[in-house]
Order: sequence, then C-alpha cells, then structure tokens
Amino acid sequence: MNHSPFNPKSDRKRALTDFRRTLSAHPYALLCFCGYATWMILVFQSSALLPSAQFFGWSLPGWLPPMACMALTSFLFAIAFWVKRFVIPRRALLIAMGTLMTGGALCFAFWLGAGDVLAGSTALFFVGSLSTGMGTALLYIEVNRLLGQLGMRKTGFLAIAAMAASSLLTSALSFAPLSVKLPVIVALPLAVVALYRKAIAPFPPEEYLLHGIDARLYFPWKYLVTSFLQGVSLGIVSGSVVFLRAHDLGVVPNALGCVLACVLFLVTITFLKLDFNRLIYQIGFPLMACGFYLIGLLAPIEAFGGLLQMLGYYFVDLAMWCLGSYLIKNCGLPATWIAMGPSCSLFIGTMAGGLLGWLASGTFPYEGVSAIMNGTALLLLVSALLLANEDNFKFGWGTLRPISEEDEIDWIGHVCAYLESEYALTARQADMLRLLTADYSRKEIADELFVSEDTVKTHIRNLYQKLSVHSQKELMELAKATSVMLKIEARRPSA
Repeated sequence: MNHSPFNPKSDRKRALTDFRRTLSAHPYALLCFCGYATWMILVFQSSALLPSAQFFGWSLPGWLPPMACMALTSFLFAIAFWVKRFVIPRRALLIAMGTLMTGGALCFAFWLGAGDVLAGSTALFFVGSLSTGMGTALLYIEVNRLLGQLGMRKTGFLAIAAMAASSLLTSALSFAPLSVKLPVIVALPLAVVALYRKAIAPFPPEEYLLHGIDARLYFPWKYLVTSFLQGVSLGIVSGSVVFLRAHDLGVVPNALGCVLACVLFLVTITFLKLDFNRLIYQIGFPLMACGFYLIGLLAPIEAFGGLLQMLGYYFVDLAMWCLGSYLIKNCGLPATWIAMGPSCSLFIGTMAGGLLGWLASGTFPYEGVSAIMNGTALLLLVSALLLANEDNFKFGWGTLRPISEEDEIDWIGHVCAYLESEYALTARQADMLRLLTADYSRKEIADELFVSEDTVKTHIRNLYQKLSVHSQKELMELAKATSVMLKIEARRPSA
C-alpha cells in the first residue's frame, strides 16, 4: 500500500474530470449555492450592504444584529430537533424562507434608502435583522440538506465554483451605487428559493426531508469548537478597523481571499489525498494564524495579513462543507443537526470575535491591537495541535458512536457503499463494483449474476466511466485510496 500523501496521476485526472462533470450535472445546485453565498457575504460577512451604524449610542458593525438573530434561530432549531425531531414540511419551509428573507431585505432597503428621515428607522433595521436571521437560518439547513444528498466530492466541487463566483460578484457589487445594490438584495432571496426548489426536484420528498430523522445524536464538541474558532477568526478581522479602514471596501480583500482559497482547495484535493485533519488543522488554521500574525505587525503588510487570514478562513469553510456533507449522506445523520449546532457555534464565534475586534480597534493603541492579533494567532495554532486527531474522521468529530478497535470491519463493503452513494451508482453498477473489488473476473461475474458476459462488459464500462477509471487495477487502487481516506484500511479484518 502506498502511504504517500500525494495522489497518483490517475487520481488527479479523476478529480479534474469529476469537477467538470459535477458543475455540468448540477446547474441548479450550483446557482443556488452561489446565491446563498452571495447573500451571506452581502448581509453577514462584510459592510458591502449594511454599514456600521449607531445603536443606542454605540457604533456597531451592521452585520452584527442579523448575525445574532441567525445564531439564536440556529440554537432554537438545534434544541427543537434534539428534543422533538422537529422538521418543517417542504411547502411551508419554502414559503417561510422566501417570505422571511424577502421581508428582511425590504426592511433593510427602506432603512438604507430613508435613513434618519424615516421615523423609527432603527426599529425597522432590527425587524429586518430578525426576519433575515430567521429566514437565512432555515436556508442554511436546506443548503446543507441539498449538499448532503449530493455527497462529499460533489459538495467540494460545487462549493469551490459557487464561492469563487459569489465573491467576485459581491466584490463588483460593493462598488455599485445603492440604487443597484437594493434591487439585487431584495430579489436575491426569492431567486435562491426558486433555484433550491429546482435543485431538489429529483429527490423523493419524504425521503429527502426525513433523512437521518431516527439517527442517534451525540454532542459533537470538537465540531462545535472548530466552528467557534473559525467564527472568531472571521469576526475579529471583520470588526477591526485596523483591517477595515476603508469600511465599504472591506468586501474586496474578503472576496480575493475567498477566490484564492477556492483555487488552493481545488489544487490541494487534486494533488493530496483527502484528509480533513490536514485540510482544517494543518493548512486552514495555520493560514489564519499567519494572517493574524502579519496583521499584528501592522503597516505596511497588515492588508496582506488580512488577505491571508481570509484565505485560511474560507479554506476551512470549504473543508467544513465537505465534512458536513459526508456526515449527512454517508453516515446517515440529519441535516438539521449537522447544520444547526455547528452553525450556531460559528455565528456566536463570529459575533464574539467581531465585538473583540471592534473594541480593540476603538479602545487600544496599535500596540494593544497587535497583542490581540498575535494572541489570536497563538490560540489558533495551539487549538490546531489539540484538536487534530486521526480518529476525528472515524468518529465524525464527535457526531458518531465510537467504534471499538475490536469491532470487525468489512473494509471492502464500507468502501463500496461509500462509492455507490458518492457516485450515484445504479444497482447493477454497485454489483459490478462489489464483485470487481473482490477480484472476480468478467466470466465469474456473469456466472454470479446469471447474465451474459456482454451484459457484464456494458455494466463495467458504465461503472468505469462514472468512477473515471479504465481498468480493474485502477478500480482497486481507487478502492484502497478510499479506504485510507475513510480511516478503515488499517483496521481490516484478517482473512
């Protein structure tokens, strides 16, 4: 077995082929994710739409109140699902998402357009924040549910393309006048809901909505801590005037960092074997830490430090989307649980970091800000060392029942089940996969399934095409590489 961290040439070609196929096969999912990411950057992650404003004598980032409402909604839904397995019916869900998000966008539009001329404008802003936060929390669940149905690899490819495109779009919108921004933000929620409805059309409604409803739930503290630290890193930079001196242009380094993260993530998963510990704790967290360290050094490289920090943040974000999809589809966990708990932790971390960055930039001299940035860098590095563990993937970052080392594992069965689910194999293709990985010849497969060798040849050709392999040898290499990724290869039962 080759334990090199690098993918062989065949795996690199397969990754690029799967990337192209995924984008062409799921256009509605791609556009839906792109719209969701655009909405998140505009409303929750930058000052491109909601500038800093005076609230009760305090000047706070405009994204802070809607973020707080989204965090609260996420927390309540996580508790409701934990206690009652509460799920909103599809029709009511679509109506609620469209109504709440559009209503919130209209409130923001009137608030931004009228300003202090409109009586009760502050109250209007908070109504918009509440409505937007609630609707976006529901949308976040559904985006996770959709990507969970598509699988980990497809999620990674869709997230790379959608997040890069949305970042470029929001960067362009940040320079547009308010008369252009407001119609976009008002129209975007209904467009995203319509695209989501198209994207989920192929899935059986009941099976789609109730996936994992009876799964046993565990408290995923590692998942929550990782999300919290990721949020803190975003919040500190977003709330710090040291980095966002040009308030309305803060979205530009955000967007550039996201695009670079998407390119780096695609290169990483193409050339390196997929390992979430490596992606999150050995690449993403150190990148964020280096960014904070450079910000702490201040001029003239603080902007570069901020860019590096955003690159690390979005790199971790891409890895977390893929991990969530794996836990939903391949581990049978419910989307509501995987989405709401970590998202609540992420948003609380973002608010905590935002308040810290805001207080630091407004209260302390540059020396104090530098100490906070360096302290955050150290926190991320130490956390990465403490949280990284080879068992994280096996136990789903605390979401799955720990498996005893003495438990016998059918590694080929696990690998075949994963590939069948991830590549949407037909029943016959799954049969071919199972028998080929068991080293059956074409004639032996025909005898086993009571079909002709020509029929077997056709099914094998279709299977190879889906998996982007060309021979039984390459198929076995793919199966072994998958077993290493799933952390089960070393625990195969003895013959």
